[in-house]
Amino acid sequence: MRIVESVLGRADLARLDDAFGRYERDHLPGETRAVPLHCDLKPDHVLCQSGRLSAVIDRGDVSLGDPDFDLAVFAMFFGSGMLVRLLEHVPDRDPARVLDKTRFFTTLRWTQDLAFDLRRGDSEATDSALERLGEHLRRAA
Repeated sequence: MRIVESVLGRADLARLDDAFGRYERDHLPGETRAVPLHCDLKPDHVLCQSGRLSAVIDRGDVSLGDPDFDLAVFAMFFGSGMLVRLLEHVPDRDPARVLDKTRFFTTLRWTQDLAFDLRRGDSEATDSALERLGEHLRRAA
């Protein structure tokens, strides 16, 4: 987190701290069972045929975690409207709770992207990630 702190402005850093605090307050550790996650459900990794999902590829980022994390990544790339439509077909999920967690997981993902780009020393990617994270933090506040 320190690497991200070095480039965030004071207001965005406060928003980031607030996002983590709200998530920790509203979602107790262990309230969901860890499941295998794809962690990178973006358009390049989702194949469709005749308007239907036919395959999910590139499992290089697979890990264990909260089942709603993949839904958040899906929403980042396909939009919250698509997530709401998808949730109509996932009856064991509370859409309001998933959307609340999605805001935090999106914050987490953009923060991870920023840290990754900073460590690589890629200034162009860092600028882009910093802009995405800042916009997200200001919109979510």
